[in-house]
Amino acid sequence: MESAGRSQPTQWVVPLTTKPYHQKPSDYHFSQVLGQGSYGTVYLARHRYNQHPCAMKVLAKRNYAHPESFATLMKEAQIMSWLEHPFILRIESAFQNTTHLFIGLQIVTNGNFEDYMDAYSPMSSDQTKFYMCQMVLALIYLHDYGIVHGDLKPANILVTENGYLKIADFGLARDITRASTPTRSFGTPYYMAPEMINCIAFGPSIDWWALGVMMYECLFDSYPFDIERETWPHETARDGPKDKQYYIICHQRLYQLISEGHYPIPFKIYHTARSFLDRLLSNRHTDRSLTWYSITTECNYFQGLDWDKVYNKVYIPPFAPPKPTLDAVNYPYTFDHGVHFRTVGEPLPDPYGGLFDEFYFAKTPWQITRDGQEPMPIPSSSFPEDEA
Repeated sequence: MESAGRSQPTQWVVPLTTKPYHQKPSDYHFSQVLGQGSYGTVYLARHRYNQHPCAMKVLAKRNYAHPESFATLMKEAQIMSWLEHPFILRIESAFQNTTHLFIGLQIVTNGNFEDYMDAYSPMSSDQTKFYMCQMVLALIYLHDYGIVHGDLKPANILVTENGYLKIADFGLARDITRASTPTRSFGTPYYMAPEMINCIAFGPSIDWWALGVMMYECLFDSYPFDIERETWPHETARDGPKDKQYYIICHQRLYQLISEGHYPIPFKIYHTARSFLDRLLSNRHTDRSLTWYSITTECNYFQGLDWDKVYNKVYIPPFAPPKPTLDAVNYPYTFDHGVHFRTVGEPLPDPYGGLFDEFYFAKTPWQITRDGQEPMPIPSSSFPEDEA
């Protein structure tokens, strides 16, 4: 392997495009609701033919009928369809019926990294390194393809059953080979880089900054930039002018701290960890122009690390992953929620004027197996018997 962060795009990934045959809701058994929000509902779904489980996101077309809204969703799905990496969540299918859009995602049943940090932070420098090196490989891979995630944070990183991480939620991702400099900031306030707050630059540096914030959280169990407050805006209803004004003032104070770039170090950590943290949280975005070469030659924090073992998930995680709350493979067949999405009788005329015509995507079972997972149905990868 030339470098753990530079695998080439696989040629067998089918792009999001209209195909003569595509999947349909009746191909799946929708066993259980995994999550629900304003965007739609996520179900545990299993393909009826091969029993392969996935997390099926179901979205009402009426919520994406505006071309701009659908373009954002399409962009997220397209970006995910380009990506093949062990630390990035995989999209496996996309299809539709007359009323809904369906996106099949690789299923991960151990929660997100935010829950992990709540349980285990503060971590030691070495424990933190286990998680940082995975994100380094994923970010280098994304940036080599010209993709910036744009909203990297613990809540958007999933934890697999073997204790490794996967980046998810590419809703704010950008293809920087095509996108122009943004005219307004976006992302989650605590993880926004100074250059995004000030709309000065947009590029890979904003992802490295967000990784620095997460590294700080792992090490010190707090944000590097925070403000004193009696009640943070998200704890209030924010349904009146006073609440909204308070919300704006709090964020302005937070953005000022981020732009100034001064953060406390509550207790001593390894010098190499401090050096890497300082580079990630430099308020000069050029200091965060990290590449595979600079990571492997300039960042002593990772000295002695075998990147191939990281990539192949050989290292044992510092914290035993909790028992999954759901057995996605052996979950019993119960009520099929898919009955809500089946077309009865002749399909109705398309009320959206062909807006969703190209929303189709599929990977074959061989493609899903090829990316390093176990043969279908896909169980969690287990650790080798010999410790790394």
